[in-house]
Amino acid sequence: FVLRWVNSNLKTMENLETISDKDLYARCQEYGVNARIWKRRFAGLLPEVLRRDLHRRRGFGSIYEFAFKMAGMSSASVDKVLHLAEKLEDKPLLREQLVSGSQGWSKIEKVAFIATAETDKEWAERVETMGADALGAFVEVKRRQLTKNENGENLTDIGEADNNFRTQQWGTFSFP
Repeated sequence: FVLRWVNSNLKTMENLETISDKDLYARCQEYGVNARIWKRRFAGLLPEVLRRDLHRRRGFGSIYEFAFKMAGMSSASVDKVLHLAEKLEDKPLLREQLVSGSQGWSKIEKVAFIATAETDKEWAERVETMGADALGAFVEVKRRQLTKNENGENLTDIGEADNNFRTQQWGTFSFP
């Protein structure tokens, strides 16, 4: 099998000099898309690798070293994926999207903090059908709707009514 793979790749290398720019560009697009898909799938495996402590049993010093050497992932990305997996423990459909790599973890991350076990299906469908920017805007609208109190006032992160204190108190100022 390995010999057959090496031979096919050598033939591909020989053909690179003779293929047209259009074909070369198409091949770059194909490989790039595949690379993103496989990286998403790899990221979905990280929570299970950590749970099983597989990275240590395979001689890696940490999950970060494992992810970097295996897929070139940064430690910040690893942290985000692992934190996201914790948030999705009670949301099976969103978790399946993460683990399977069918959707990027950054898209799932946008909805993870607003989704509940009851709304898991709705959010999983939205992640699948909406683009990242549209999804982010939709989440912001939903978040604002969820943070209004009974009087229709916006609530701040600590639950107090937001009365635009900064705008009223410090609307304009100048320096001499």
